[in-house]
Amino acid sequence: MKIGESKNLKHDKIANISTGGDDYDNLEFQPRVCVLDSFERTDDILLLYFKNRTRAAIKAHNTEGSGEIDAIEKKLPNFIKHSYEEILNTEI
Repeated sequence: MKIGESKNLKHDKIANISTGGDDYDNLEFQPRVCVLDSFERTDDILLLYFKNRTRAAIKAHNTEGSGEIDAIEKKLPNFIKHSYEEILNTEI
C-alpha cells in the first residue's frame, strides 16, 4: 500500500513558513515540485520541510497508523531531494 492511499494516515500541507520578511504565503503547494529538505518526528506526526519553504505533515489516524509512521520514518532519509509526490507514492 502507498503512503497516500493509507486509511491509517492523514497527510496534508501545513501553513507556510515566513522568515526574514520574505513573503512565502503565496507559494503554490504542488506535491511534484516540493523537494524534501529535512524532516522531524513529533509523537505520531512526521513534519516534512521542503526546499521551497512549504511544509507538510503525515499523521497517524489510529494505532495501525503509528506503525506505518515508524516504517515511513525509517525510509525518509532516502527521500531527501525527492518530491512530496514521490514520497506519497512510496510503498509502506
